Amino acid sequence: MEIVLTHKSAMEYWRIHGKARVDRDHRQRRRISPAVPPEASVIRLLHDQGLSYPINAMVSTPAAKRRTHKLKTHVFTKSLPEGSIIAEGNGLFVSSPELCFFQMDSELPFAKHLELGLELCGSYALPVMGVSTAERHLYNRRQLANKERLIVFLSRMEGVFGQRRLMRVLQYLADNSASPRETTLYLLLTLPYRHGGYGFPMPVLNAKIRPAKTAKETSSKTFFRCDLYWPDLDVAVEYDSDRIHLTPQQIASDAMKRNSLIAMGVTVITVTNRQITSTMGFERVAKQLAVSMGRRLRSNESAGFVKARNELRALLGL
Repeated sequence: MEIVLTHKSAMEYWRIHGKARVDRDHRQRRRISPAVPPEASVIRLLHDQGLSYPINAMVSTPAAKRRTHKLKTHVFTKSLPEGSIIAEGNGLFVSSPELCFFQMDSELPFAKHLELGLELCGSYALPVMGVSTAERHLYNRRQLANKERLIVFLSRMEGVFGQRRLMRVLQYLADNSASPRETTLYLLLTLPYRHGGYGFPMPVLNAKIRPAKTAKETSSKTFFRCDLYWPDLDVAVEYDSDRIHLTPQQIASDAMKRNSLIAMGVTVITVTNRQITSTMGFERVAKQLAVSMGRRLRSNESAGFVKARNELRALLGL
């Protein structure tokens, strides 16, 4: 019995299993979805393996459409770009990360959809409820996708509902976020005012910076990574994670990194979790960043911006 996982279920699958099978060898050239809904035993098995109810599956005929507590089918009759479906073996097929991003457009608000894109194009995965996953499996993972591949894929979905809207989402997407908090920080700073952000230019995420000769004396490192970095302005924002500051050695290493970057002429702004979770605390961070960039923030007292900012922070769990 074949099943094609799609939407939320496909995303959960990739969060659990990661990059291992997302390669060209397993991508299907052309795939026709099943004309009948999956059997109950298949649904139970997938749920037992960590996927939440309802299991989302793709079917090719309206007659196979189902919506219950345990199963939700999505009818898709149009042809899909090559490589949209990935074969996982034993009759299991999964929407590729690129197709999954496209499908989730109808399920998520703008900011949450962009948050998902940053995860897909980043090196971390959000945990799946009920699945015991070691922290090392959630971080330092290979990217499931990247911005360029998403743009190419969506350009091949010409005429499909939502394609133009998704292109607008992609203009704010960036590669290489390394954690959920970095993603949150990026969205708060770069989204335009109408979406509740502060409208800063898009930075490079986890940029690799090699020290100049004059700065090499301050560190044995051959390069540093900055969480958010604006190379044209030599400004970096570093997230001060409570998770990594557990030992004196780690604190000393982080301080050395900051000092070395400053010696290289980089303006470093450190942001703590407390500042991110505080509306006014983050407002001060935004003002400090604007000063470092030689910019002026727009007046943030308008009712429209305050409403959009509060909605964005609520969507991001703040």
